[in-house]
This record gives sequence, structure tokens and C-alpha cells, in this order.
Amino acid sequence: MDFATHIRTHAEPRGMTTLVPMRFGIVTAETYGGQVVTVPVAVVSRAPAPPASAAWLCVRQAVGPDRHWLAWLPADRVRSS
Repeated sequence: MDFATHIRTHAEPRGMTTLVPMRFGIVTAETYGGQVVTVPVAVVSRAPAPPASAAWLCVRQAVGPDRHWLAWLPADRVRSS
């Protein structure tokens, strides 16, 4: 599988909470191919990083008709759609 178009993920944080229902947004981030992209995502989880209460968000990027990629990003990279 070629991961060049997948958003580069950060290490999985501790204390994550699943968001039900998930929220939708837009993220600008670097891919494993080295490009910076702006793509729509679903925000599926969050995690704290003191002193903020939700400094990390796990986003779900569509990478095919029935395929998704999960990536942890700093919360300030995700904005509401």
C-alpha cells in the first residue's frame, strides 16, 4: 500500500475519549509523501495534553471508496467545516 497521500500521524496519546457522534472538519497537514494538504475529515477521538483539555484529535481521512486512515494531530490543525 502506498501511504504517500495519507496524513502523517503523531504518536498515540494517553487518555483518549471517543467522540459519539463524530464531528466533521477540515485539516491542513503534511502527508507521508511530504506534501501539505487540506482535506475534509471526521474527528473520531480526542485526548488531553495538559494544560489543555483536548490538545490532540484523531481524524479519519477517506483514502478510497471504502477505506479510511486514522491520524492523531494537534487540535489546532483542525477547524470546523
